[in-house]
Amino acid sequence: MRASSRNMSKSVGGGLDSVGTTAAVPPAKHDVKTAILKATSKERHVLPKRKHVESLLAVCVAGRQVDVEFLVGTLINRQFEKQAAVCAKMLLVFHELLRADVRRRVMHILAFQLAQHGFQNFHAFQLASFKDGSEILLSSFVRQYSGYLEERVAVFRTLKTDHVKKRIDPAKHTVKTMLAHARAAQGVVGAFLDLQFRSAELSEELVARGLALILKDMTPLLGTFHALVTMLLDNHRRLSLAQLESLRDIYARYLKQRPGLDAVYQVAADLEAAAAGDVRSGLMGGGYGGS
Repeated sequence: MRASSRNMSKSVGGGLDSVGTTAAVPPAKHDVKTAILKATSKERHVLPKRKHVESLLAVCVAGRQVDVEFLVGTLINRQFEKQAAVCAKMLLVFHELLRADVRRRVMHILAFQLAQHGFQNFHAFQLASFKDGSEILLSSFVRQYSGYLEERVAVFRTLKTDHVKKRIDPAKHTVKTMLAHARAAQGVVGAFLDLQFRSAELSEELVARGLALILKDMTPLLGTFHALVTMLLDNHRRLSLAQLESLRDIYARYLKQRPGLDAVYQVAADLEAAAAGDVRSGLMGGGYGGS
């Protein structure tokens, strides 16, 4: 949706013009654009370099709100490129920003400010139909990975909470809000399982890095989900009939999701064991490319 990207460029400061060149901007903004272009290069076998990701994190930590809006606008517009590697790296960089201490600043822009500038159906990542004919596998990953990050943004938009980073204390919530948070957390898990990782696909460094980041998300997310469901089960006598039915549906869906979770963790464990000494040997805790 190219018109949306132009709106975002004007209103939130973002990115590339219609022919993919950088406009004349003050040096600070030019540095941000340069870091983004290098972090989201078209080379499919090169992860974003740590120094570029860290420079973007530094802007989010120390920059003014307008600086962060410029960064997000510039980075989000990279999704309108037609190359799978560019879009995959854009998602990886956003994921790293959403895992850092600056996450609320970035998440708030993605959840609320993009919608004000014409982004379709309030979606930050408009990649559900993305296709790069020369990169079938990576195109599929881009579509599904963007769906996972979009689900996280949607939960923040609705509940003002990111379950990946903020653990919910069930004792401080009503039954109604506990059910809402449990459904939301479960929705993010479902978006993760939609990626359907397989060992063969994880030979792609970009895909393997995406899995590593999401698995880090899953530990606190599942911890929150389990705490909520346990509290609800322990207090089932306080629930209305409709609330009991909702809890039953949540638990039934979890039982269906559990084999998929086990399978993904097994794929990750198998690949970690098989890749000893390989570039992917740090799958579970690895980082970005070197400087």
